[in-house]
Amino acid sequence: MGYDMNIVGEMPEAEALAKKAAEAEWNVALAKRDKIAPSADWVTKQKIPEYAAAQAEVEKAYEKMNRADTHYFRLNIWGMGRCRTAMYVAGMIFDGQEVEFPEYDPPTSAEGGAEALVAAEDAYAEEYDRLCEPIRAAHPEGGEAIPSFKFGSNDGWHVTPAECHAAVKAWKEHKAKLDATDSVGILDEDGHEESAFTAEWWPEWIQFLERASQRGGFKVW
Repeated sequence: MGYDMNIVGEMPEAEALAKKAAEAEWNVALAKRDKIAPSADWVTKQKIPEYAAAQAEVEKAYEKMNRADTHYFRLNIWGMGRCRTAMYVAGMIFDGQEVEFPEYDPPTSAEGGAEALVAAEDAYAEEYDRLCEPIRAAHPEGGEAIPSFKFGSNDGWHVTPAECHAAVKAWKEHKAKLDATDSVGILDEDGHEESAFTAEWWPEWIQFLERASQRGGFKVW
């Protein structure tokens, strides 16, 4: 479980080529690893030094491949909780009134039997998705940054370029205050400093938001 976020639109050619190269490197590492003791079971393979070294290369290539996908960012449930808290403190998100989706009422019968019904259901789902697009991108009153409900479910919310821009602007202003006071910015219930601002992925998150602000925003699934 978690939140998969994808920037809307085509990836620039240079980034797409880098992503493709990283994917090829990962495939090469996989092939090299899988040639080592192919008939051995998993437990036995873990005891083979050559296999362990090859697996380490696979993991390294996998991390490189993930970083190369500049249009994708993922947080698990716990990570998104930390992210939302930090973004609230920095003024990067706000609570706004969520627009309700239309009722989902797919067809239950169709002339032509089961295949026709499946086709009718698919057509309805496609039309329903089209009708929901403006709702997913809607921006409520209450602030310029990102509405918090867009980080509350996996319904394909569209965080718009303008929302991304406002969130990044708010972060830069907040970071300037943190730097001026040499503070992390959040205290937990016991008074200890705890913040997503210090997480390894936070700078990458800000870069993702900046990138999305200059492109088509991103969707949350």
